[in-house]
Amino acid sequence: MCRGLCHLSIAGAFPLEEVSAMRSVLSRRFEISDQLTHLFNALFWAVLAATGILIGSASRANVEPTHLSIGIHFAFGFALAVLLSAYILCAKSRFQRMLFEIFRTDRPFLAWLRCLGGYPSKILNRPQKSGSVPPQGRYNAGQRIVYGTLIFLNILLLASGFALFALHQPQEVQSSAYRLALCVHSGAFGLACLLLAAHIPMAFLSRPSLKAMLSLGKGFLTEQEAMKHAAVWVKEDLDIERKAFQRQSNQNQTILREKRLN
Repeated sequence: MCRGLCHLSIAGAFPLEEVSAMRSVLSRRFEISDQLTHLFNALFWAVLAATGILIGSASRANVEPTHLSIGIHFAFGFALAVLLSAYILCAKSRFQRMLFEIFRTDRPFLAWLRCLGGYPSKILNRPQKSGSVPPQGRYNAGQRIVYGTLIFLNILLLASGFALFALHQPQEVQSSAYRLALCVHSGAFGLACLLLAAHIPMAFLSRPSLKAMLSLGKGFLTEQEAMKHAAVWVKEDLDIERKAFQRQSNQNQTILREKRLN
């Protein structure tokens, strides 16, 4: 959003002295719903990973997993399903926009992949040529691949997890359906761990966005950072919001003038 709109939108979240110090804050990069969903998703995943590894280790040792570990694993799996469903239903427009941004096809996507978004230069601390990384939308090509794949893997994990719980059988009498669900569950978990192993370190290379995600209620980016990492987002989304705000502001001013005249 434009400077005026942003100052209005952040007035309740930042002290006035901080607002005056922000030269040009754009629209929220992350809403509170995004931040809380991300936070609880990470916490639930940590518990699910730990209990899942315990259950898998017991099975490989030909020992029946404890009821406690299975119960905790299922409870947090159910909580994750509720969390993601609530986000989809309560933040429907943002979820739809996220899907559009992830699965849209554009030329900058392939151009970003060719240079890997400049991350090799960042990791090796080498100077980066201006314009070497093509402008990106709300998510860069790497994020789109990771997020899209994680959405698919989450669906697989939840579906196969509930199937395993419903079909739970002792190791010596496991059916082919149970073994198939177990194979899908284990494979999806392994692939998700590989993606997260890349996603988490990369997040630290984009500190402004990371800070915006972790600062609950303050998910803003400065204009400079937004233009650097998501210039297409600024042009497509924020220009539209800027114009909409200007129209609303003009309407409000017209109403105020009419009231004064009356």
